[in-house]
Amino acid sequence: MALLFLVFSGVPAPSLALGAPVIFADGFESGDTCAWQGTCPAPSDVSGVWVGSLDFAGSERAFVVQLHQRLDGRLIGYVLGGTYRRTVLGGTYSVGTLNIQFEFSDPSGTRVVDVAGTVSGALFIAVASGDISTQPVVFRRWDQILHERRFGFLNTALGGDQLQEIAVVLGEDGTFFGGGFSAPHSCRFWACDGGVVSFDESGPNLTIGLETDGGCSEGSHVEALFDAGSGFYAGTFTFTDCSGTVTGDLIGARTTRTRSDHGAQVLSILGGLADQFEAGVPFTAPHPAFAGDYLHNGKNLATLFAEWNAELTSFTDIEADFHRVKLVSTVDDPYSLEAFKVPLGVLLDLVRTGTPIVEGTPETYTDSTGDVLFNVARNPLRVLEEDAGTWRIAGNRQPALDLPWVYTIDTDGRLLTPTTGDPIHVSPGVYGAHSSPHTGHFYGDHKGDFVGFLPADNSEMDELLGDGVGNEDGVCDTGEDCGYWGELDGSGVRDRIPVYRAVQDGRVTEVLFVNGPTGVYFDDVPQWRVKVRFDSGVDNDLDHVGSFVPALAAQIEVISGCNPNTWGICGLADGTELLDGSSIPVAAGDPLCFPQAMAVEILPAYPGYYVGNGGWLNYPWVQMEFTNNAVVDSSEFNVCTYRLFDSAKEHTLQAAMDVDMLNPNSQRYATGFQYAPWMWRAEGRACMNPAEIPRGFGSLYSQLGAWFERASDGTTQDEIFAFAPIAKDTAVYDPLLYDPIDPDAFVRRQRAFGAPDFVWDMPGGGSVSPIRPGGELLDLTPEVMLIKWRDTGFGAPVYQRAAYRLDEDGLTIKWGIFGANAPDATAPTLGPAELCDDLTVICYDHEPVSGF
Repeated sequence: MALLFLVFSGVPAPSLALGAPVIFADGFESGDTCAWQGTCPAPSDVSGVWVGSLDFAGSERAFVVQLHQRLDGRLIGYVLGGTYRRTVLGGTYSVGTLNIQFEFSDPSGTRVVDVAGTVSGALFIAVASGDISTQPVVFRRWDQILHERRFGFLNTALGGDQLQEIAVVLGEDGTFFGGGFSAPHSCRFWACDGGVVSFDESGPNLTIGLETDGGCSEGSHVEALFDAGSGFYAGTFTFTDCSGTVTGDLIGARTTRTRSDHGAQVLSILGGLADQFEAGVPFTAPHPAFAGDYLHNGKNLATLFAEWNAELTSFTDIEADFHRVKLVSTVDDPYSLEAFKVPLGVLLDLVRTGTPIVEGTPETYTDSTGDVLFNVARNPLRVLEEDAGTWRIAGNRQPALDLPWVYTIDTDGRLLTPTTGDPIHVSPGVYGAHSSPHTGHFYGDHKGDFVGFLPADNSEMDELLGDGVGNEDGVCDTGEDCGYWGELDGSGVRDRIPVYRAVQDGRVTEVLFVNGPTGVYFDDVPQWRVKVRFDSGVDNDLDHVGSFVPALAAQIEVISGCNPNTWGICGLADGTELLDGSSIPVAAGDPLCFPQAMAVEILPAYPGYYVGNGGWLNYPWVQMEFTNNAVVDSSEFNVCTYRLFDSAKEHTLQAAMDVDMLNPNSQRYATGFQYAPWMWRAEGRACMNPAEIPRGFGSLYSQLGAWFERASDGTTQDEIFAFAPIAKDTAVYDPLLYDPIDPDAFVRRQRAFGAPDFVWDMPGGGSVSPIRPGGELLDLTPEVMLIKWRDTGFGAPVYQRAAYRLDEDGLTIKWGIFGANAPDATAPTLGPAELCDDLTVICYDHEPVSGF
């Protein structure tokens, strides 16, 4: 009857959310028809929850939107049940006229939808347009508390990167209101994004109905069984879209929740702060939005407010946009796994513009958009806590993040780390690098490999007397055989291995026995990996651990029955994890464990003297490798260590890296690696990328630019192709090392160990078999790349054009012929249906392949 009334009155008919209750919050059921007739008074404020739906090419999708109206009528919003990728960009409200702008993103792209219309009572009657078919829509205000639930599901056949996020909105009684799903990295699971059409949770049994664009998804669903003991769901999925049906097995987990009343408080806090910036009112403590003992990565409230007040005195006409709220998390799920939990608080983008008082030209001086680590490390509003029913910004209550060992910077600008003996010189490593001596990972390193050298330089090495080489004066000169005196009992090496420490308060959550002794490391220690999860939400994975401080070893033994320092009597198999879900609390500064050292005694001729092993043969060294992981957009990623520090610390460590790279006597860069400075000096920025993300197939440099040959009929997965930008804004960059065309990136190819070598036919006849060819990317169009290969063994650079395409399956390259110059390197034609042939046409994706 209500729908008929709308049709005949000329008002657009409402689009009811699939599976959602029919909601008449305007009082229609009691006979009040003013809203449907458009005669109700326009409200003065539209803050609150609004429920409606949008049609995506025949698929009806429910939306539950929470709004907060600022003093000037601008809106901050949050899409309940929208996942991280459905956000409110902004909007305005004035005298019954409401406009909301949504942004929907997924691996295939981003679309923006405008919903504009009028508000009458509790009814918003509007038209949706933009990146959607133009359509009438109706949203209704809903005043009761709603609950948001979130899940993450993995397709067990596709690997850990193939995640689907699902979020739903439920009423107090469990009534289903709507929800959605989105894929953070790849559309290969079942679809890029879509809606949830039903949700049934009966005890451990969970059934979720799904849809995606096109109206072809009937019957799509997830069925899973929850195991409270492990915290995992296990089940199956069936998904149909307009191109067909896929099925498979999946596992899943719960993550942190929220409620609409909590969300209202959070949006109100953000709106109030934005309004204060624009009003130019100085920030003073105490402040109702902040906890009195606020602390975030070492920054207290006085420091934060001093920075903000400096903005107020430096800029006029400030405009503050706190928008694109991606997550509100306020309710911990007791069954959520550690890896899926996120700190209570909010993820959003902050943008502030203003006119400098000195210059007078408007500028955007703060913009977190596109900074994937902003909400992990630098967002001062990220973490909240509840105090007697009131939410306040608390900070993570942690000191600033730092390296997991104590260090100083000496007068020469080098990083020194204390030990029980003398300090050692530690060379910082580049995050995201592709070439030695930065890394051994040709496909892009997701950590910074730090190297601790026991001797500072040749002055701390002795000439090996009686070897028949050199002048026999005992002083280590270039070209002589030298050794480091480590004492007959090895104490001179053992006492100079630094200790890993906890950077912040947290918990040791994993102690993994990677493998037993290999005869490579000093004292023939095994290899462990230790995971420390800090209370700030960042993980510190300490790799190449050889032994533990006694206090931590004893706590591990209490839990596991095995003391890791006497691992040999425990009978551990490679890959054994000792904590098995338990954890050990640690405080900031607590010593934890010791890294492995590469030091080989020169026996039998020179007992007590040591040299290195592995990458640096001349000098004994310590393998100080670790990764930092953080939850970014609901997934745990390896992230750049330096970006987690405050900016001053990041600059200090970048400067120490510059000093080492530019030192002609550097132990790291001057020993055996000066032959190819164009490669390692191309990656002189401490953070070549802030994180492994972006993932997916959106660009050649997604996922650190690592492309592994993907499986296909008649091919062998034995090749990788790496693409890396050149850092031109660093102290070590030298344009004279590169082609005059000034390329922006370099590339490398490699065959897996044990695979047949490349055989490349060279210009003028003959062939070469390069081991790890590298080159400069001279030109790149949407379909063809031009490469100047430099180290093929040919004796001169050669040129090659390659046709390529990026699509939902990954990267496909058809390699062309080689030319002595660029014009001679003709571009091949890559047909739309051309198959991978393991020789000329190679297909790649980001799924790692062993053997590299």
